[in-house]
Amino acid sequence: MKLRDRIKGCLRRNRFPRIQALAFGLALFLPAVANGNVASHSLFIKDDGSLWAMGKNSLGQLGDGTTTNRKSPVQIVASGAAQIAAGQYHSLFLKSDGS
Repeated sequence: MKLRDRIKGCLRRNRFPRIQALAFGLALFLPAVANGNVASHSLFIKDDGSLWAMGKNSLGQLGDGTTTNRKSPVQIVASGAAQIAAGQYHSLFLKSDGS
C-alpha cells in the first residue's frame, strides 16, 4: 500500500487527522513512530532517544501526567527510549536499558 493511500485511510478514520498525517510524514525522518489504526495519538522517538507524544489524551494515554489533548508534540522521556507502541487508550515504551 502506498504511503498516500495509508494517509488517506487514516484521515477517514481518525478524529485527529492532522496528527496522524504528521505521524506518517515524520516516519520518514525519525527512528520510530507509533500509532495504531484506532489510536488517536502518536508517539515518536527522536535520534537522541527522547520520546515525544501528541494527540488525544482524555485518559492520560500520552503519559505526560495530564489529560490535556496535545496538538503539538510534548516530551515524555528525555533519553533512552528504544521501542514504542500505541493502542487506543494506552502507550507503551521500552528503554534501551530494558526498563
